[in-house]
Amino acid sequence: MSSTNDLRADADLNLVPDAGAGGEGDLAGIEQERLASYIIPAKIKKKPRADDLLLEPAKDDSGGGEKGDQLVHGPMATKTLAAMRAALAITALDKGQDGEGLTVIPDKAETDKFLKRFRLFLGREYAVVGRGLNLAEAEIGRGSDKNGYYPADVTFKALVRDNHNRPAAFLLCANLAGKDLVWRNVVNARRIKNILSGRLSEAVTVPFCDGHFEGVSWAMYDLHRPLANSGLQWFMQRTMIAPYLAKWLEESLQETKRETSPERREEWLAALISLIADSKTFAEIRQVAAGALAKMQRDELSLHTALSHNDLWRGNVMLPFDDTGKFGSFALIDWAGATTTGVPFFDLLKLCQSFRVPKFHSRMYIKRHCQILNCPVADSLYYLVLALAVLGSNLGQFPRHAYLRLCKDLFMRHRSYIT
Repeated sequence: MSSTNDLRADADLNLVPDAGAGGEGDLAGIEQERLASYIIPAKIKKKPRADDLLLEPAKDDSGGGEKGDQLVHGPMATKTLAAMRAALAITALDKGQDGEGLTVIPDKAETDKFLKRFRLFLGREYAVVGRGLNLAEAEIGRGSDKNGYYPADVTFKALVRDNHNRPAAFLLCANLAGKDLVWRNVVNARRIKNILSGRLSEAVTVPFCDGHFEGVSWAMYDLHRPLANSGLQWFMQRTMIAPYLAKWLEESLQETKRETSPERREEWLAALISLIADSKTFAEIRQVAAGALAKMQRDELSLHTALSHNDLWRGNVMLPFDDTGKFGSFALIDWAGATTTGVPFFDLLKLCQSFRVPKFHSRMYIKRHCQILNCPVADSLYYLVLALAVLGSNLGQFPRHAYLRLCKDLFMRHRSYIT
């Protein structure tokens, strides 16, 4: 997942279908239903930590196996209700200080059984069979676990070959804890691809087939090539690709910028207030946040919303698999946290950080963003701090200590660019 691994679905994108139309209802409801089918070990007798919340599927007292979305009855009922309260309360705690922020974490044995059933299911899918893909030989990577359990933001991945043993597709599957993760990604990516004009939309990666299996979302994509990890190849790639990414950000900003709605403005004000009150946040960031808050309350700061990927780092930038694409072509993946009403400059600063963009070019990109938004360069710092405040108000799976490091790094980096 991403470095932020932040699965923030944006209400303005209508990501959640209407429950009355056969959809899954609101995302909070989905999470509560999922929590209802799990129990926490009775040994928890203190303030719950992420490490403590290793949950197990609720079992049927009659020996009939798992009870799906129903609560356990009998002697475990009290413990289950307490478990749900603790699991829901964890969202109010310092998310991520012990690793993961979400609580439902099935173990490896359960996951292995699921993946065997899933492989058999995919082998019968029309789109898979029609492309001549060989699922029998595909090794589904299980991602990183924590003490034998999988956090909800871990996805299972596989390189799928065709019947001639040639790499042909890429499989992405959510795990049993975060069943909707891939679904959110796909819905977001398709909606954003439809919003952007033709040339800009080419960079948004969508699957050629997707769906759900036993309630778990999955998707299969045409093959792309990741960037190099290090060395001369990575240096050459970042030097060549970064200007094209910056240009894409500028053009998408021009195309999607909007005046901030009253509702979004209120959300931003609340996020700034929370950041200012957080004593663990870098002091200079809180000072700038206080200045931004005062200006917004006096209507002296005119801000815009725009499309934001919200996790634009090197791991989410891909290249054509066979080098047949035109020079400078790339594909962007992991749109789960994207929004059309995001805060400008955050993606740009993440790009400059991850691709090690030189100071001169970073300053030039910031000035171009300011020209598009018709704002002074000094206001770009307000935008950045606002973006960090919004991120901090909904960290999801992003560890808080990593968030605090990110805040300080982007803030200091930006300040060095404009001074």
